[in-house]
Amino acid sequence: RDREGIENHTPLPPGSVFIGDKNLGKWITHPSGEKRWRFFGVYRNLVHFLGWQGFEPSLQLRNKIQIFMEQEKPFFGENKEFGLTGTITQTSFPAFFNRSNKSKISSETYFERYLKQTFKESDHE
Repeated sequence: RDREGIENHTPLPPGSVFIGDKNLGKWITHPSGEKRWRFFGVYRNLVHFLGWQGFEPSLQLRNKIQIFMEQEKPFFGENKEFGLTGTITQTSFPAFFNRSNKSKISSETYFERYLKQTFKESDHE
């Protein structure tokens, strides 16, 4: 939801709504002249919950996010760092991806295991 309470379900990088919120942080100008977003100390743990792994959003990224949000088009970062195939997302949440990459078994094998576990020989004595 935005500040007016309007919902937007467009896929965007996590925490996009926080980038540029002057109550939460400020823009830092790097020696190159590029502006990067930094949360105030009290909100510094947000980066861990968002899974940013040292990622510092630029003002250019924020502007792109705004455009994609207005057009209601999915946006996963300038280099597709976010989303299910994003490099930052996969690095930040390995437990999710380890769980989803478990080996697949056939329905026949699954059913066979189920029957063996459910109806052990000792149950029929």
